[in-house]
Amino acid sequence: MKKSMALVLMLLGSMMVVIGFILYTKNNDEAKQHISQNHRSSELEPIAENQVENNLKEEKNQTEKKLDNSRPSPVKTSIGSTDSTFQKDLNQPQPSSQEGNNKSKGDAFEKFIVQKFNRKFFTIKEWAGDKYVNGRFAETTLNPDLILELELNSSKYSLAVECKWKQNFYKNGVEFATKEQVERYKNYETKNGIPVFLAIGIGGKPSAPENLYIIPLSKIDNNFLRLEQLELYKKSDDKKFFFDINTKDLR
Repeated sequence: MKKSMALVLMLLGSMMVVIGFILYTKNNDEAKQHISQNHRSSELEPIAENQVENNLKEEKNQTEKKLDNSRPSPVKTSIGSTDSTFQKDLNQPQPSSQEGNNKSKGDAFEKFIVQKFNRKFFTIKEWAGDKYVNGRFAETTLNPDLILELELNSSKYSLAVECKWKQNFYKNGVEFATKEQVERYKNYETKNGIPVFLAIGIGGKPSAPENLYIIPLSKIDNNFLRLEQLELYKKSDDKKFFFDINTKDLR
């Protein structure tokens, strides 16, 4: 009986050992599998993150391209400028290069004439600027270039000067203005009761003419002056002008 019990116990013990070994082996395999899965997950996480980041960048680039394509392109004018609508509003009619050159020469000659008047006795009351836009200009633009005032012995005397510079003589004389301009200057002289003079420079430079003539408008009856007429009123370019209050002559 005792031997039988011992044999049974031995068998039970062997079975327990076998069952324990089987359970141990199974649990060990599950643990290894879990570790392997965790390792794979850790390896895949950076790859997945990089893929997500790349996808986001690609979506951002596609969105920016769509926005760029939807923006209107700046309109270029014929000279390559942008914002042509605003530029057109700001632009003003510009004089041609020839007109600008003529005005520059005219301005230089006017400055030369102004310096011929002694500032101690003469005051410039008006100096026409000849500014205009789209056919609009100040009424004074039609007046002679210079309106001056002589103060002498507590008395004041006004006179006007129209300045014209030409590079050369034309047909043995000079056409200094249009007939309409001459008529306008005469009307100014009559209306304002002051003498008007024509200062003509020929040759040299506007700032230093070779020939200088000062002609009373009262002695002019058309817009062309012959050389023999001009010679009667030739002036030295190295002397200041003198206005005779009695004869109303400028010399």
